[in-house]
Amino acid sequence: MKLIFISIFALYFFAGCGGEIKEVSFANDVKPIIDENCLECHNSEAKMGNLNFEDYEALMNSRYLNRTQPLVISGDPMQSRLYLVTHSENPMIRMPPENFGYDKLSDDEIKTIKVWISEGAKNN
Repeated sequence: MKLIFISIFALYFFAGCGGEIKEVSFANDVKPIIDENCLECHNSEAKMGNLNFEDYEALMNSRYLNRTQPLVISGDPMQSRLYLVTHSENPMIRMPPENFGYDKLSDDEIKTIKVWISEGAKNN
């Protein structure tokens, strides 16, 4: 009985209340967010801000600040411009830009991007 209780407790502890133990997938979780909210402006034709998010390689090769700093720093969302602009409260910085009629990303979408970067921004 004690072993069952410990097993259930461990499962609950490691899975969390919301069962948030799964790894975030670029293809299944992040790319749909990018496709829905970013690709209109950040593609190989429009390339606003010299950024292209059409696929994993293009996203990871995108640079800002005179094309020197990567947009995504694997493992470090607080240094990754992709995360910083999506969760910013400053409407002059936040992407997608509300002042052009785009909706802000949902809290879940922002969290998904943050977790993906924290997990190493893998092409999975």
